[in-house]
Amino acid sequence: MNPLIKTALNKDETALVHGTSIEGVLKLLEKNKLQREQFSKFRINETYDNYLFFTPNPEKLKKPGMATQFEDLESWEGDVMEISKLYAGQVAFKHYLDSKFPDLSEEISMMDLMDYGTLELEKYNLNLYERGISEEMARKQLSIASSRKGVLLGHGSNILELMIEDGKDVPEEEVCIYLPTGLDIKYINGIVPLGNFEKEVLYC
Repeated sequence: MNPLIKTALNKDETALVHGTSIEGVLKLLEKNKLQREQFSKFRINETYDNYLFFTPNPEKLKKPGMATQFEDLESWEGDVMEISKLYAGQVAFKHYLDSKFPDLSEEISMMDLMDYGTLELEKYNLNLYERGISEEMARKQLSIASSRKGVLLGHGSNILELMIEDGKDVPEEEVCIYLPTGLDIKYINGIVPLGNFEKEVLYC
């Protein structure tokens, strides 16, 4: 098993946390580089499609020049971890559906998931039905997608040598880094699978 794969991130060793999918992690381990999510163009402002977004550990990220000091992130477990897990689940759901139904990418946007916080399966079922997909198949694929919980990536203090910018959508609880060619694996100090499927893949 890859030594980066862990059961939890160490608060004292983690400066930033990024949530992604098992698909993203497998590409990371193959290419030694974390690539930008395919659907980041669906964020509020399309000019940020070359950025990766992270939840900061406020105890590690105190940059006087930043506009926010992350007032919403009061605790590691209750705030930093929960926000990161929510994002990882959203990414995992979207990446799985992208792999099965690529033409849905422009209909199931990241902002849909962020706005609702939960998955409105009936809405997406209708989109699938319109493509001639049976109700049984649609519900099966949506059930699989919603069972994906994603993966957390921890980033050590060495990532702070990069240009950390204020977040774009929710600046009080995120930061971003301009990474048009991806993020080198040397900045990752932990990979934590969240769901049963992700654990089966990475713990083997």
